[in-house]
Amino acid sequence: MQARCAHPHVLGWDEAIQQGLSRLNSKKIQLRDWQRSVVDSWRDGKDSFVLSSTGSGKSVCYQLPAMISGKTCIVVSPLISLMRDQCEQLVEQGVSACYLGSAQPDKMVHGRAMSGEYLLLYICPETLVKICDSLWRLHHEQGKVCLLAVDEAHCVSKWGHDFRPSYLDLGRAFQQLHDGPRGAIPVMALTATASPPVREDVMKILRLGSSRNGDMFVCLNSFSRPNLCFTVHHTNMDNLQCLEKDLAPYFEYAGDPTLLMKGDNRIVAGIRTLREHTVPRARPISTYVPRMPESNSRGGSIIIYAPTRNLVKLIAMKLRKLGVSAEPFHAGLTKHHLHKVQQDFMRNKCKCIVATVAFGMGINKPDVRLVVHYGWPQGLEQYFQEAGRAGRDGEEAKCALFVDFRGVPSLLPSQCDEERRATLQRGLTAVFLYAVRLNRCRLQQILSRLGDEAAPPCRKCDVCSQGQQPEQQLGKEAATLLREVHGKGGETWDRGTWQEAVSSWHKSCPSRSVSFWRGLARLLLEEGVLEDLHAPASLLLPFGAPRVTEEGTTFLGRWDADQQNTTKMLRPEADMLV
Repeated sequence: MQARCAHPHVLGWDEAIQQGLSRLNSKKIQLRDWQRSVVDSWRDGKDSFVLSSTGSGKSVCYQLPAMISGKTCIVVSPLISLMRDQCEQLVEQGVSACYLGSAQPDKMVHGRAMSGEYLLLYICPETLVKICDSLWRLHHEQGKVCLLAVDEAHCVSKWGHDFRPSYLDLGRAFQQLHDGPRGAIPVMALTATASPPVREDVMKILRLGSSRNGDMFVCLNSFSRPNLCFTVHHTNMDNLQCLEKDLAPYFEYAGDPTLLMKGDNRIVAGIRTLREHTVPRARPISTYVPRMPESNSRGGSIIIYAPTRNLVKLIAMKLRKLGVSAEPFHAGLTKHHLHKVQQDFMRNKCKCIVATVAFGMGINKPDVRLVVHYGWPQGLEQYFQEAGRAGRDGEEAKCALFVDFRGVPSLLPSQCDEERRATLQRGLTAVFLYAVRLNRCRLQQILSRLGDEAAPPCRKCDVCSQGQQPEQQLGKEAATLLREVHGKGGETWDRGTWQEAVSSWHKSCPSRSVSFWRGLARLLLEEGVLEDLHAPASLLLPFGAPRVTEEGTTFLGRWDADQQNTTKMLRPEADMLV
């Protein structure tokens, strides 16, 4: 059952909520309507599925029941670093919280947790399955469990971008916890990024509502982050010298002006930004601080994501050499180092983290003013989640994606089944099309992928700011491509076929790049003058087995008969312009 408004209040319920908020040290925070509805559904013993944007306050929905009831809320979370960070923040607020798992240094914590001493118990799915019997006793014998919460619930689904196989065992484990004299425990699944198929998968795997004859509450809040400005930029990923040019506008000199040597700065929008000294000289860390180019505002923090550990290391070394307080963060570093870096970042001792996807899920730092992806992300949903680390305080923030349009995203796990590989490939295709499309608002594209087709344009991304590309007459190029496809009669194309065709097209159109032809083929498929009999083997190929349609044959006939008066007006996309 999907509810759209808050449940009727019962006497004393408002006071209980205010007391709970006070225990969270959030007395001044008023629950939003959707948060109130979620907490009301818990009060009524219902399972719930909560979909709401990053930074909107999902954690309050499962923390508040523990504060109100005085019982333990068991929170399933995917990452040790995420659990540790959330526990530290709660403890600082005076809330009893702990996490269990191999990284827990205090062996006494487990016993205290199983006696119900903690209001918030964070646990990874593998550990939950192992100690399911102890949790059963905590609920059915001691009566000290109020809620089972699954944070980052998209990890449950094979269709999700962060799928974790261990999450598949949660449905069975929850059922085991439900079976007993005290009956079922309410389950709350929460996520900021889940397309309609992912939502359905999560509800099915976690068996939401199954112990209550299907009675559950579904909260589909807005994904939109109107304070974020999304931009996409082409860069040469083969030339790291482009790194300074790309990142320079986001850092401003904040050191002693007398130490700024001649030739040490370059002017970007009238501001001194980072550049190496022309004379070798040691430079103190934190000489440069984050800055937003359009507003000229200073301060805040920056997260830079890169697809590989080597690139993370190179970017961090480059920035540190230039005086930026930057630290690398990836799974190849020691746990002690990663914990220290994360603490330094949260406490503003480190202003910039350069990371792989090992960093960022659930990181609650309100003043991140910029998230940069330097290289292709692994999917559009994952990109939105990682970019969503920016602007959690509601203030303006930027999300900049730097990619090389001459290539395509191709980073896939080495070991996964065909179904999972196909899902990940669709994610790569979605993020590629997001980057090259110049005819639709960036935020609209993301929200559409997540199932929200009604979102208005953001009015601030690069597409909204710059407007659509003007149409170009591409009749000659279209005829050249269509004739080649027609001559092959619908046969399957592999990389060799594609490379051979591009070489022949280059003779008649020498100024056109490989990426131009790939983009043109994509536009002709969308125009309906081409059709594809089966999907291509990779994003490097625009089609698998193309065939010229009747409309395409008509165009070719007109072109051959009268080139001067036959047009094919198309709006080039980003990869066609490099």
